[in-house]
Amino acid sequence: MQRWEYMTLSYKRHYGRTDYRVNGTKNPKLKDKILAEVMNMLGEQGWELIGISNPLENEFTFKRPKQPRAAAPQVPGQQPATRPATPPVQP
Repeated sequence: MQRWEYMTLSYKRHYGRTDYRVNGTKNPKLKDKILAEVMNMLGEQGWELIGISNPLENEFTFKRPKQPRAAAPQVPGQQPATRPATPPVQP
């Protein structure tokens, strides 16, 4: 069965500046980039736009196939290792 990972992207424009948030966290690497550039970077990373919450709020939802984790040896009584979060957008 296909598994997915999801991400939200929102932005605010004020006084000629643009600030972006990825999953609710401010992303200074994206500051003042054009929205189309950011969307294209996400597309190159495999993210697909699946929803716009409200055009006035400028929040977008994306998904991409979840990458399979490498099987790590399990130690009895230890929690399985979680995959580190990959930064969804890179400059």
